[in-house]
Amino acid sequence: MEGIHLGVSQFQKQMQVQTMSQRQIQSLEILSLGSDELRERIFREAEKNPALEILSDPLENAEKGADFSEGAGARERASGLERYASVTAAQNEASDNFQAVIEAAPDERETLQEHLQTELSVQNLSAEKNALCELLIGNLDQHGHHILAPESLSPAFSGEEGRENLGECLAIVQNLDPVGCAVKDVWESLLVQSRAKGGANDALIFLLDGHADMLNPPQSAKILKKIALYRDGILRLFGLPPSELEKLERTKSFTEHDIDEAISFMKTLDPNPAAAFSSAPSVFIEPDVRVEKAVDEDGAVFFSVSLCRGNLPEVAITSDFKAENGVFAKNTIREAKAFLNEIAFRESTLLSAVNEIVKAQRAFFEKGPRFLAPLRQKDVAHIVGVHEATISRMATKKYLQCEWGLFEIGYFFTNQVGTDKSTSQTGVKAEIEEILKAHEGDKKPLSDQKIADMLAERGIKIARRTVAKYRAALNINSSYSR
Repeated sequence: MEGIHLGVSQFQKQMQVQTMSQRQIQSLEILSLGSDELRERIFREAEKNPALEILSDPLENAEKGADFSEGAGARERASGLERYASVTAAQNEASDNFQAVIEAAPDERETLQEHLQTELSVQNLSAEKNALCELLIGNLDQHGHHILAPESLSPAFSGEEGRENLGECLAIVQNLDPVGCAVKDVWESLLVQSRAKGGANDALIFLLDGHADMLNPPQSAKILKKIALYRDGILRLFGLPPSELEKLERTKSFTEHDIDEAISFMKTLDPNPAAAFSSAPSVFIEPDVRVEKAVDEDGAVFFSVSLCRGNLPEVAITSDFKAENGVFAKNTIREAKAFLNEIAFRESTLLSAVNEIVKAQRAFFEKGPRFLAPLRQKDVAHIVGVHEATISRMATKKYLQCEWGLFEIGYFFTNQVGTDKSTSQTGVKAEIEEILKAHEGDKKPLSDQKIADMLAERGIKIARRTVAKYRAALNINSSYSR
């Protein structure tokens, strides 16, 4: 009997190890899901497991908030309508049929993307510049705003030269008809329009260029006071570039009349220049985490990292099951707790990893994408205390919203190249593309070794085979094929 008991004990231990392994696998699976996929998974688990209860659903709440068919307001409208002649059932049916025909009719207007592509086609651009502008156009939502941060769309937009390249392409697309698309938000759209239209005063340019929050409420005296408080706070900081100091100095001359004039001019602009076009199928991406910059009382800049639940429903263990003692109830509750723990693991890993990314990429979050530094998933995994594969799964289909736009988290991981810790793969690829562009008219195309030599002259020492790998990643043929 003793031997039998030992065998059972070993079997139980093996089953426990197997169960733990399965849970770890499921935790990693939950971690790798994007927010839309996790939403579907939560509803599937709640439907399968009676111990789980959906407490609230952001999307359902939004739909209820937009429902005008119930409530006192609807009843008041109904009672008012009763004063007029009633409508027969046949008239109702005819009206519904007519409405259905109207709603079923296809929207034959051209999409914003189609219109901008047509406008772009008449521009006298190089094939490379045209392709980059097409990337920007394809990245626009129905309002003409960027879906992903444009810096992350192509290696040609990385590094110092890449930033200039991006600026040129953005200026081209932003000034196509309708003016004010290819922007991050409505305020940048108004800024682009005001510059293109001409006649906007310095006060309006200042307010639209990153200080639109001062416009609420739109009262000139209060806006002027906010500008003064902001200016006095910023001037305490050291190391501001001369261009920024000049902007701040100009705000000292603003008057209430200037603010009134700015508000009046802003009313002549179109907050939604893309409204006249059909909505193309768009991919709407909810950020998983938000990074916000702030300044403390001493003028020091710091960053706060917060999770965005977005469209994720709130799920918990139903109180009915907590009171039960049956085997089925206990097993069901155990599975429910395991699932909730997996979601908590996903959130804690995401938050911890992004905090470390912000620390490592502080220059990026302070100054912009051109300051992206080399960063390995391995290094973040070591600090957070998880396996590198866990960080890899965390970075998949997860998005970070910050001052500079919406980025896939994987964008912030780029390897160091050579011995220079400030040189990343993204930067080197941009350098290679720049070199090839400068020599595209040569009779004899540059070899990979020659490119490696030219990079060495720029302080970037990498092997010929590394050049070949990066060139292939950029979809550029070898010198023989070129």
